[in-house]
Amino acid sequence: MKKYFIYALVALVAFSSCRGDNSWKKDVDPQGGGGGDDPTPTVANIKIKVVDVTATSADFNFIPSDKTKTYFWDICDIESWEEYGEKTIWSDCYDEEYLCTGDDLEGGYTNLDPSTTYVVFAAYCDANGNPLAKCDTAHFTTLILNPEDIFRTTITNDINYSSNDVVAYLDDYGDYYELGNRNWGIYIYGKDYVDGLQIEFFTNLSVTDPSGSYPIDSTLSCETGTALSGYEEYGYAFGCWYYSIDADSNITDPRAALVTGTVNITKASSGYDIELNAQDFHQHNVTFSAKGLDLIVEEASGTAVFTKRPALRTKADLNIKSPKRK
Repeated sequence: MKKYFIYALVALVAFSSCRGDNSWKKDVDPQGGGGGDDPTPTVANIKIKVVDVTATSADFNFIPSDKTKTYFWDICDIESWEEYGEKTIWSDCYDEEYLCTGDDLEGGYTNLDPSTTYVVFAAYCDANGNPLAKCDTAHFTTLILNPEDIFRTTITNDINYSSNDVVAYLDDYGDYYELGNRNWGIYIYGKDYVDGLQIEFFTNLSVTDPSGSYPIDSTLSCETGTALSGYEEYGYAFGCWYYSIDADSNITDPRAALVTGTVNITKASSGYDIELNAQDFHQHNVTFSAKGLDLIVEEASGTAVFTKRPALRTKADLNIKSPKRK
């Protein structure tokens, strides 16, 4: 797994490819699609304006010279464009849902990588999506990702969540990150499920009891004996968090990724004593204390999956790295 660092303003995840591997000319890319000869070169058929660029998204305006014609558009990273050039036509360009007319003058993408140069391209095509002209293009570079966008917090004051009137779950994820240690999750909710705490931490792989003292590690290195700093990625909450929960069981505001502090977990004669003293990105304090808390074991022995908490990851989610149309 990659090591992540909070104050290095870098992308958390790099996606391996854009929309596909198809080409508009047969046998250019052995895994490509499409077919036919190169279309006749044309000039400035579709003017492309890049607007509202952020670290992870961009919006575009398209101004076709002939609004009666059908066209497609898409994006790819600059490396892919330089490798395939005019022959970069992704698979979804052949799908009817991605074909545009003169009335479809706006578009956008999310899930882009920060600090990355992309090419947005467009070309007239027939009703089946086969290009009739060479692509018109525009380049743009996404912004540097602000740590506050990753370590999100919307609380404006200290939070004391201490109570035994909660329901708490314990999950053992085993060597989830394949780092040779054991990954645990504790999820504590008020009994009306309108708010909660999420604690993610690491022990030696041989350990079967989650007891210990775990400093929250803001480098996101997943080291044994530490708790994972809270952070947000692609709409999922990782690590340690305080958050509210909406009627659809999704995380909502107020929320706070917990980036520093300590979690103490002690096995008691009945249940566990849990004490959390943590801070968010703006140094608001978030505390929790409970004695003899009964931890409901959802899954044990490294078999847990992320299915029962609000807006959390699954193993499949960790592989969702491709850009998405808005």
